[in-house]
Amino acid sequence: MYSKISNPITNRNVNIYSKKGNLILKKYLTKLSGGSSKSNDNFFDMLEKFQGERMDDQRSSHIVSKIEPIKASTIKCGNKLGKKIGEGTYKTAYVTKCVKKIWGYEGEFSKSFKETDCKDSTILLTNEKNENFLREVDLQQKSKSPVIFKYGKCKDKKYNYKIEERFDEDLFDWLDFNIDKKISIMDNEELLNNFKHVFKQVLYQLRNLHEKNISHLDIKPENIMVKYYKDSRKIKKMVLTDYGFASEFPSKIKGTPNYIDPDIIHKSILTLKSDIYSLGITLLVSLLNSLGSFGVSDKVPFNEGLYEIIKYCPEPSESIENWISELFYPNNRKDPIFLDLLYHMLMCPRKHRYDINQVISHEWFNTDSSTV
Repeated sequence: MYSKISNPITNRNVNIYSKKGNLILKKYLTKLSGGSSKSNDNFFDMLEKFQGERMDDQRSSHIVSKIEPIKASTIKCGNKLGKKIGEGTYKTAYVTKCVKKIWGYEGEFSKSFKETDCKDSTILLTNEKNENFLREVDLQQKSKSPVIFKYGKCKDKKYNYKIEERFDEDLFDWLDFNIDKKISIMDNEELLNNFKHVFKQVLYQLRNLHEKNISHLDIKPENIMVKYYKDSRKIKKMVLTDYGFASEFPSKIKGTPNYIDPDIIHKSILTLKSDIYSLGITLLVSLLNSLGSFGVSDKVPFNEGLYEIIKYCPEPSESIENWISELFYPNNRKDPIFLDLLYHMLMCPRKHRYDINQVISHEWFNTDSSTV
């Protein structure tokens, strides 16, 4: 039985049976259970005022469930790294070498990681701190995709690693190729219906997170990976990746400019509904090949950009016909059902915006489109 609780403001232990300790415990339990009250929200606002980014770290730590800790000497990573296929701020991705003699003597092939899995996998090395790495592994497992076969610490390198399912490229690169080849998804009935069908995999994945009260907070084409048929360009699998910004609590501003919910200028926090906005912008970019009025130059200060973008978010009092006519060129009005979906995903204030279940059940995702 624990008798102390940490006061997040002073970082001192308080007797849990004292009046102060009991108050802090109640507020934590209310927040962790998804509850809210004016006094409770004010309490967490006060914490952020005093601690800034450190509060984000404390809130994030509550997400991690009981998963295996990183073992000090799990596998030799160096001899298992094939061709480098990607590099980010914290991670570098390699094709996994799957020569049996490399893995066999260490007994690394198992029921959970077969040789056939290896041939369709990627090794990611990261220099993130252990707690951040474990947090992302935990969130990825909760969303159920991409599949993680193994994770741990390299025996011969100062890196954490995870071996996960390999994809062909991210959605942005897939779209970029189509643009170069002058392939318009909206004008190609076969590709459009394929895109709608497979994109629902991302929606179901996001629903898994939202059902656990977790926001992704960095949805964009670059964070969606795809597998596709090389001959037809049709997509066979699509998953949401990169859980570095995900949060179990309402979060302070984070994410990628042009995809961040502009309603943050009024509400000061990001929530589950903020993911819906980012998802809407991702669909806008994917199918209309442009951010349109929702894009702001890098030269414009970030806060000013948000004030510009929010002007174009539909309000409940604005008719969908008026919103469409003001923002979209005639050649982008071919699919009114799609624009109806965007209208409800980009709405401000965010309380009027669709939730993930309403997006999934929308007519556009559940009927085949005709481009004729």
